[in-house]
Amino acid sequence: MQEEKKKVIDIRELGLSGGDFDLPLLSELVGQEITIREVRFRKGKYGEYAVVTLEDGKEYRTSSEVIIDQLKEIEKALEDSMVKARVKRVKNYYVLA
Repeated sequence: MQEEKKKVIDIRELGLSGGDFDLPLLSELVGQEITIREVRFRKGKYGEYAVVTLEDGKEYRTSSEVIIDQLKEIEKALEDSMVKARVKRVKNYYVLA
């Protein structure tokens, strides 16, 4: 009897990967100017985090409380505009400047 060969499915196709946590961190863009197109806030196992969509469509995540507070402040402006900012490291945390 011949064994039937099974199809291989990537776990991401099943929606079981890390989801937003597969996204790169916004802190990887330190020193770069970015243009923010959209932001989504989520609750995770360890607290709140944000997913930021840039002008080019790339998505990044952050759980930085300082940046999340800043993103909440600019959320209204993002309804009809994009916001340009630079990711900066200040001592042991990150900010948008």
